[in-house]
Amino acid sequence: MKIIKLMFACLVCLPFAAHAQATDPIRFLKILPAPKEVRLGEGSMAIKPSTTILIANAEDRTAAETLQTEILDRTGMKVSIEMATPLPKRPVTSRSDA
Repeated sequence: MKIIKLMFACLVCLPFAAHAQATDPIRFLKILPAPKEVRLGEGSMAIKPSTTILIANAEDRTAAETLQTEILDRTGMKVSIEMATPLPKRPVTSRSDA
């Protein structure tokens, strides 16, 4: 009887687990290696020969090279990889409409 209850509990929970995986953007995109962060939005992105993959540090280079290879294999275009430099922080100033 315990086995039947356990199987029933698993079957009841299965749709919730499947839904959670389907709404996870990283799993949805099927990108390997998995990116650290994904933000889905509306629209599309056209990849052109002038497209550049920006990385923040040397640790990201392997993932960028993998993406570069995927783009080359699928489109024939070799996009460049460059280190991104953060913008300098500017102090917040208050505006006066006087």
